[in-house]
Amino acid sequence: MDFELHSQDNGQRNFQYSFYPGSGKSQYDLNLAMSVLSKETAEELAARVCHYHNIPCFVKADISVKLREFKEKERINYEDCHGMSMIDWIREHPEMIGKVSKCVADKYEHSWMQHSKPTSTNLKDFSQSYHYLIHSSAMMILLELEKKYQQVITRMMKNRRYLMNNLQEKQQMEMSRVCEHVGFAYTQEDVLQITARHVDEMERLESQCRENYQKISGDQRTKFRQAVTRLADEMRQGGDEFTPDSAAYANIKQLIEEAEENLRQNPHQQLFGATTDSNGSDTSRGDDVISPTSSRVGSSPSGSLGGAGGSDGMVYMEESFTVNLGNQLKTMHNLRLLVTDTLNYCRYADVREMEAQRFQTVMSLYSDSLSAVVLFTDNQLDYSIGIEQELANICRSTNEFHFDSLSTQLEQVKQSVREMKKSTNQQKNDGSSDDSEKNTSNENKNSNSTTSVKMNEGDLFVTRHSNLSQVHIVFHVVADTSNLKSKTSQSSVNSRHPIYHGLRHALKLASDYEIKTLTIPLLLAHEVNDDMTSQWCTRRAELVMKWMKGFMIEMASWDGGVSRNLQFVLPPGISEQCFDAIRSILPEVYRTTSTRNLTPRGGAVSRISR
Repeated sequence: MDFELHSQDNGQRNFQYSFYPGSGKSQYDLNLAMSVLSKETAEELAARVCHYHNIPCFVKADISVKLREFKEKERINYEDCHGMSMIDWIREHPEMIGKVSKCVADKYEHSWMQHSKPTSTNLKDFSQSYHYLIHSSAMMILLELEKKYQQVITRMMKNRRYLMNNLQEKQQMEMSRVCEHVGFAYTQEDVLQITARHVDEMERLESQCRENYQKISGDQRTKFRQAVTRLADEMRQGGDEFTPDSAAYANIKQLIEEAEENLRQNPHQQLFGATTDSNGSDTSRGDDVISPTSSRVGSSPSGSLGGAGGSDGMVYMEESFTVNLGNQLKTMHNLRLLVTDTLNYCRYADVREMEAQRFQTVMSLYSDSLSAVVLFTDNQLDYSIGIEQELANICRSTNEFHFDSLSTQLEQVKQSVREMKKSTNQQKNDGSSDDSEKNTSNENKNSNSTTSVKMNEGDLFVTRHSNLSQVHIVFHVVADTSNLKSKTSQSSVNSRHPIYHGLRHALKLASDYEIKTLTIPLLLAHEVNDDMTSQWCTRRAELVMKWMKGFMIEMASWDGGVSRNLQFVLPPGISEQCFDAIRSILPEVYRTTSTRNLTPRGGAVSRISR
């Protein structure tokens, strides 16, 4: 650059040092010309100077300290003066701003990894590379890298909860002490000031946690995608053979070592470090998982239909069926009725089972055998309470390398809803007066500026995920969940209800996009309450089963009759008697495939299907 050519200061400085070699001897003065831009350390320079001038060795340590302090001080002064000179030069030559900014950007791009251009920014290139690697011998090294990154994120989220709980307890203790002495040691104004300070502290901590999470997760995503693309390119060039001595493999091993080093660090030295077990798992959760081979596991039920949906002392119940649907061309489907938390299909059970679940999920991620789950959400789309908040926490507990994060996808949905409502309002007001058009435009501006977006009951939106345990897609059906669980909903929920159309749209999307496994809350609720009696549950389950039967028969005309797995989920807290009643209804609604023993006495047993 022109400025560098005209720069006069080259960083040369004069270092002066005085010392007494011993008592009764005269003082020695050392004048040394040196460059503060030199990469030579102060210790090396002091050793050379002492050797050349025969300076006693006991003086070398003091010279090293003085040299280091002098060089650091003069280097800072040089950079300050150099920076101010560049600013003055830019002010004199404003036409050079573009050239300077491009030069700085190029230096950052070639010097810092986080500013460098990714190997491939195309999602299609990355997805093809990942699908290629996950079905090759490189699968295990990729799963190991994902596991280490997941442990780092889990550690971060655990420490976030620890810091938040610790701050809340501290603030509660302080506020309790203040409230006890109001009127004596504290006034009402003091209470208001302390409350405001508590809110500021909590918001500051949340902001700090959020920024650190975005930084680390974004860095992991960039490195993972680059590593996958590079390794796939090397394997294609090497004849589809995986060589552990390749540069891409060494890069992945280095990323794994960096993640392990992060996990070995003292968690209390950083903002996000938390004590974890040896596997880095989140021990704060004790979620139980249904055994896929056992139909009833656990102790005896409490007998109360609206009991705690939970965990301890609950009986896990499940039953599997095979049905044939269709009049002339019959299609076979597998149905599964079970009692569990719907989000068990999203969260990982524990570290021991995570690898097996992760292996099964990634093998079918880019395939024609996808899995989906239906969740009922409110119309606010804020995901701050209830099952929506729990889903958001599950998505944040592991990094998303393939698709946008849940929060980003929700923002895209909100933006689409705003645009649709704006377009609808414009169509309704076509041909109206100028005043009404102005009012409409003002309303549209106000609606776009607000963050609250409301959807109608029965509306459906879809989010894609690669970091959940057993599903790739989540169908979010907007519903009034409190009304669906009330006694009055027994008569209002029918084939004209918006939920009916929302579920039909979910089945239509499952048919269009090769979704072979679909999980549906059979009672249109994720938890039970006192209004949901045994009779209420039985009637609701029969209604939804008939809905789904009609959808599946209609689905055969959409895709030509593809066999699918349909899982009907009952919320935790359902009694065993209620489960048996619902189980007895399913064969009556569907035409199930059963077996009959044709050997009345001894001998070989033969079975035919009817």
